[in-house]
Amino acid sequence: MSDQSRAFPGRPNLRFLKLEAKRRLAAGEFGTLHDAQLAIAREHDLPSWTALKEFVRAENSGPGPALSQVRWVLSRFAGAGEPGWAAPDHDAVTGYQLADDGTFGPAGAPVCVIPAAGGLWSTAADLVRFGAGWASLLPAELAREALRPHADRDPAGAQMGLGWLLQRPKDLCGHAGGGPGAASSLVSRLSDGQTSVALANRLVPIEPVNARLARPIG
Repeated sequence: MSDQSRAFPGRPNLRFLKLEAKRRLAAGEFGTLHDAQLAIAREHDLPSWTALKEFVRAENSGPGPALSQVRWVLSRFAGAGEPGWAAPDHDAVTGYQLADDGTFGPAGAPVCVIPAAGGLWSTAADLVRFGAGWASLLPAELAREALRPHADRDPAGAQMGLGWLLQRPKDLCGHAGGGPGAASSLVSRLSDGQTSVALANRLVPIEPVNARLARPIG
């Protein structure tokens, strides 16, 4: 048992503290799990394991750092297009990395190697909403131009619109993305705008699977 006081990280994780107690018990440092938990609590200047759990829950009751960052970013862009609005500084948007103790901390600038990613995140539901309603964000003429072929991509019939990959013979348009440990695909039907989104926690070619799901069976 250490006599030195230990500080909690910014977002203490009770699961990791429990694992630490079991690991130290298995190592023979303590005779019972209760003794191991009590020692960890006292190392953090708390009188008991119950007090430690209450402290951790209180520390985690507010919005997490990732959610706070997203809210801050949205607030910076809320006035875009209004007179006097200025673009955020180059370091306004940052990413997060997962620490060994299970908490999130700011990641350095090199994490954002793809400008479009920029450290932001989205959900599958949000991507579906975007796919179904993106045209309403643009003037009608520009939205039509985005879905007009501007260049051929391959002999199979794929063409490039403005930001969209077009497969007009299959009545589809879409966009795919990926990075270390993740892949995403957004596909919409040109005829009716029905949208399908597929996400994977591996960097794999998921676009063909999503395109097949978006097409009628039969």
